[in-house]
Amino acid sequence: MESVAEVTEKYEQILQKKDHLLEIKNALIEKLEAELRLLRIKIYRSKSEKQLDSPQQNLFRQDLFNELEQLADEPNSTDEQTDDTTEVKAHKRKARKSQALSPELPRVEVLHDLPEHEKRCQCGLPKKR
Repeated sequence: MESVAEVTEKYEQILQKKDHLLEIKNALIEKLEAELRLLRIKIYRSKSEKQLDSPQQNLFRQDLFNELEQLADEPNSTDEQTDDTTEVKAHKRKARKSQALSPELPRVEVLHDLPEHEKRCQCGLPKKR
């Protein structure tokens, strides 16, 4: 028969294994919750490119304004190139008209009639169409 010391040692080993498994499960739960948070942010965040904290947008703005300032300071050599351009006359588009249905199609007139109690208003007079 086993002694009390051996039984308590077995129970302690079993408890240590359970504690170790519990720590692993808790770590997995934390990892999955973090992934879930990231996926929710990715799915439900603003999808507009007008985000103020976008590093790419900040680079674009700074480079664009720097280049514009440099071009404004330089003498214009594009005046000679504008002579080669051609003016294009503006045009207007015609509005699309809906096409009438073919006269061969059958026509069905459907009348929806109200019950008598709905044909009169609360004061008792008949309602008008």
